[in-house]
Amino acid sequence: MTNRFYVTDPVAVPASEHLVEEATQPDAQRPAIFADGTQPAPKVAPEGSQPEAPAYRVPPEMATRAATLGQVWCQEYVRELKSQARDIVGGWPGTLREARRRVLAQMPRNLDPGHLEELARITNLSARRDWESQSEPDLEP
Repeated sequence: MTNRFYVTDPVAVPASEHLVEEATQPDAQRPAIFADGTQPAPKVAPEGSQPEAPAYRVPPEMATRAATLGQVWCQEYVRELKSQARDIVGGWPGTLREARRRVLAQMPRNLDPGHLEELARITNLSARRDWESQSEPDLEP
């Protein structure tokens, strides 16, 4: 850890009176500039702890249709693997991009972009749930 100092007061005061060590400066009082003229890095919350974007509420019939799309998608994938004599192993191989394409192909053309994202998530999660109910764990590292 470098020993940097914060400038806590922008008024002209002798430097020794307004320098505070970084380790003792509470986060709520973090200044916008260090004494050497550089700015501190922004605080980043740990992954998963940041507030979510506002949830879009898709109509229930569209959510049900998206879940059915996911189930059909999984069944198609499983059927294809079985026809190639391959095992159903590991995590769900589908992506959110593929789910978006499926939703765009099967839903109304004037779909709101927020609804598209929500429906793609529902489709992907539904497919993943079905996949996990049929697949075996991947034992290879």
